[in-house]
Amino acid sequence: MVIWFKVRYAYDKVDIDNYKGIIKINNTLAVWKNSRWEITYKSSDVKKINFLVTEVKDFTYNLTTVDNLVGKVEVIWDRITIADKSLDKRINVGENVKIFFKLKSEYDNEIVKEGEVYIDNIKANFDYKNNTWYIFASSDTVTKKDFGITKVNWKKFNITAINPYSLENKTSVIWDSIRVVNYYSDFSRVEKGREIKIYVGLVYSYDNETLGINDIVYINETRANFDENSKLFYITFKSDEVNKYLFKVSKVISTKNITLIEDKVGGISVIFDEIIIEQYLNYNENLKQYQILVRLVYYYDKSIVNNAEVYINETKANYLGNGFYGLYYEKLSSNVNVDVKIKVEGFKEIIKNVTLHLTTEIPKITETTTQTYTTQTLTNNTMTGIITTGITSTELYKTYPSETERSTNLQLYLVYIIAIIVLIALISYFYFKKR
Repeated sequence: MVIWFKVRYAYDKVDIDNYKGIIKINNTLAVWKNSRWEITYKSSDVKKINFLVTEVKDFTYNLTTVDNLVGKVEVIWDRITIADKSLDKRINVGENVKIFFKLKSEYDNEIVKEGEVYIDNIKANFDYKNNTWYIFASSDTVTKKDFGITKVNWKKFNITAINPYSLENKTSVIWDSIRVVNYYSDFSRVEKGREIKIYVGLVYSYDNETLGINDIVYINETRANFDENSKLFYITFKSDEVNKYLFKVSKVISTKNITLIEDKVGGISVIFDEIIIEQYLNYNENLKQYQILVRLVYYYDKSIVNNAEVYINETKANYLGNGFYGLYYEKLSSNVNVDVKIKVEGFKEIIKNVTLHLTTEIPKITETTTQTYTTQTLTNNTMTGIITTGITSTELYKTYPSETERSTNLQLYLVYIIAIIVLIALISYFYFKKR
């Protein structure tokens, strides 16, 4: 900075220039320049200095007395520093946030109100009520961003310097959401009236931090509990009716004030159901074997049960397709009494004793992958014979002709034989007649 003074003779107001003498300002020899006496002074520290003429040497008249009519020149070296700022925040994706800084003089703490201030290279506005410079910011994606003062011009004093520590003094904002990682249920299909648990895992999208016991989560508007071992939230639920239910996170109140839910999983469905049980006794005419069949169908959507364990008189039946489980017997009466035990995941074990009557009116059995089976002998109080627990031919998985159909087929066969005999007789007759 240039500090300057003009010195004159008091009598005739003639300037004392470098030909007439020399002067010192604050004991520093001044330079005659721009028709005045100047020194240049620079300070790296915030401070105030008073400058005045400390010595005059007059070459013309040898005058030494100085009458200081202007007094001292007061100069303050100053810079701007941050007095306050908005706190670091974590907010929902898409939300607007106000970023503000309060600026002051480092020398005497005067608030900076005039001029231009840029926050993150965005020109800021001044809030006269709170004496702060501010901008608004938002993000549509999960991210973290730091905001700081990037430029300032305090036009009242033309101060542009900023305390370097203030430049490092920034405020950060995290735009975040709560992400559903997965849903889990004890069963996807369960017996009506049975109580099950529905679990959900939640994390913050920004840093994958897991929500915990101090967070509040609602699943289908029911407040969930927190399982410390699995780090999952859960609710218990049961239905006494056959129905399908969709479970989703409906609300979250987190300790980080994030409420936005990102659920790309879309929830989890559970069917509360019953099992329809059908029993058949069929006779395979070709193999001369009886076939005991148990068919399992879900009541809710009439879909087949293909993952059950079915036991007929304690012997595990083979899955044949289309919900059928069956065993084959060589010797069996047309009416039999059997014990059936059924195990299906999510359902209580079903045990029933049924009497089967020979019938051919059964649904179509879909052919399944060919398997290798074994044959064993069974003896109990209800049946005696050979139990075929498996067979390689898919022919056994088909429904065979009824008694009526077999009778009709026999009649046609006899007609066909008679027709052949008549034809042979006619050929013989005409042959011998020509002879």
